[in-house]
Amino acid sequence: MAKKKNNPTPKKSGEPKGKKVVVTTGQQKKQKIKPTVSKKRTTTRSAVVQNPMDQGELVFGKKNYLVMGIGIAIIFLGMALMAGGGQDPNEWNVDEIYSPIRLTLAPILILLGLGLQIYAIFLKK
Repeated sequence: MAKKKNNPTPKKSGEPKGKKVVVTTGQQKKQKIKPTVSKKRTTTRSAVVQNPMDQGELVFGKKNYLVMGIGIAIIFLGMALMAGGGQDPNEWNVDEIYSPIRLTLAPILILLGLGLQIYAIFLKK
């Protein structure tokens, strides 16, 4: 018994059977396709930015590093004040734990030190 082949796309009555053939006349000129070439950019010496590290210079000036050092010292002072003094771990001293130095002065000093760090970064040489 022969099986019927199912054609999923029925052909219209006006279409020719087989492959489509495109006929061109010999009058058309063949164009040669050239590869694209990127244009080179020319830069002047004034437009080139030199890296200060290439010349052995420091990124910041002496004044910047001085202000950064002061800021770091203030941050460490705030951390030391927040840590407090030596206390026996078995005792609970409410006045020492909740003292105004630990709750207000130490965080203010830490934020002041961080502010000095930001100021030192933006300070001109």
